Amino acid sequence: MTNVPAPMLSNPPAFILLTLVFAIAAYLRQVSENATKLRNEIRNGVWKHVYPAGAVHTQEKMRCLQKTRDSLAKGARWIICLAILIALRCTVQAVIILFAGYNYETATWIDLALRWCDLILVAWVAVTVLILAIMHQINRMEDAFVRRLEELTQSQPSEAADSALA
Repeated sequence: MTNVPAPMLSNPPAFILLTLVFAIAAYLRQVSENATKLRNEIRNGVWKHVYPAGAVHTQEKMRCLQKTRDSLAKGARWIICLAILIALRCTVQAVIILFAGYNYETATWIDLALRWCDLILVAWVAVTVLILAIMHQINRMEDAFVRRLEELTQSQPSEAADSALA
């Protein structure tokens, strides 16, 4: 048997990388939520003393906030893909450790149980990330529909809303 070095993302490094991806995703989510909140507050007149309705700088601020939110949403897809790849990589590593590099003849039952538990937990993380990705995409499509409906109702209040729903 040759002395082959372990893959770079084996065990702790992979989970550290996955944790960093989740931390970045949480930060970007917070920035997106704050941009959405400020955009809605400006639209509803909460900040009318700073951003009066119809003012050029108000329209520019609204455009910038929407652009920030849209850019973060596009970037979120890449972060979600990265999280999926890391979670799947961890799952594959757990399967390899459980089935390929294991001597069942000398193993204790607790060691075997812990390896199965590791596999279940890592697979659970992978499935959770996949479900989050699907939910994110569904919410993005619904948000795009609502925004388009809002644009149509602002340009032609009653007819546009009816045609968008048809």
